[in-house]
Amino acid sequence: MQPDITAAVTRFKTIDDTGRIYNADKDLGWPGGGGPRFEVLHPVTGRPVSIPSTGWRFTEARLKEQIEAGLVEFGQDEKKIPRGKTFLEELDSQVAESVFTQIRTTASQRLARLVGPGVFDYPKDEYVLARWFDVVTGSDREALVMDFFAGSGSAAHAVMHLNSVDGGSRRFIMVQLDEETPEKSGAREAGFTQIGQIARERIRQVGLRLREEAGMTGDRLDIGFRTFRIDSSNMADVLRSPDDTDQLQLSELEHSVKPGRSGEDLLFEVLLGWGLDISTPIAVESVEGYEVLVMEDDVLIACFEDNVSPDLVRSLAKREPLRAVFRDFGFDSDDARINAEQIFKELSPSTDVKAV
Repeated sequence: MQPDITAAVTRFKTIDDTGRIYNADKDLGWPGGGGPRFEVLHPVTGRPVSIPSTGWRFTEARLKEQIEAGLVEFGQDEKKIPRGKTFLEELDSQVAESVFTQIRTTASQRLARLVGPGVFDYPKDEYVLARWFDVVTGSDREALVMDFFAGSGSAAHAVMHLNSVDGGSRRFIMVQLDEETPEKSGAREAGFTQIGQIARERIRQVGLRLREEAGMTGDRLDIGFRTFRIDSSNMADVLRSPDDTDQLQLSELEHSVKPGRSGEDLLFEVLLGWGLDISTPIAVESVEGYEVLVMEDDVLIACFEDNVSPDLVRSLAKREPLRAVFRDFGFDSDDARINAEQIFKELSPSTDVKAV
């Protein structure tokens, strides 16, 4: 991708922590040779970086000042020679072109081919967004793009398009209120009752189309996504004082989980509570006749079914997962739950076991 900017500034694609746009294009070697030679430690590895063949352009004290001022960019490790930064603002006569022409109707036509005609009015152009994302993120092909007004999902489309072009692994987070589509609208006639449904269908169709266009390499494209809705906790409010509870209410307080909540619901609340990445791949396995949810590399194993047996607990403990989660009411008794904890202590003492 290449944005419409003047030739002299096409190389400026990186933004530092202060928001300044720069390019690391300055040679820190001494012109002609004979420059001073001294150790400069890499800020991450702590090992001396490679020294320019001609020696350093600056004295040790001066180069230290440059580094502390954020004017030097280091490589991923000490093997790469550091480079000096040139900031876009330092160019007096060259600026990025802030305006270019793009026919908006083409974006509507492309969306219509994906989800149907007249479904969404005036969608943002995914190719314009892709250009902007490319400028802002520069060489970072693992950037995360967030859109708090997802609408028809143009930003997600733009990210997926960029990844298909350069093989990147950028990700996106789309946020959209549960806004209903107008009655007697094209969206409603097409079966979309909420705007978020339009975005989800668009993302699905974009993924399928990109894979088809990629041909033999289509399977390498990651077109998966997850949808979440904000809801109340899965955990029931069982805290009561003795004065607020009578004998008839005790049976209502047995379960710690609200009715109608699935194992997947519980799993993602546990992931959020533990601070784990909710985009991590999750598999559904059958172990000893129980449905078990397994995160990649056994980072977490969960079973939220009833009547958890010692055989299941033993099978899971032998896998030595980092974390194991069960439903508190999934055990027949407190003794069964305590026994499960003991099995893990014997077979996998490093596993963090939790009952919800």
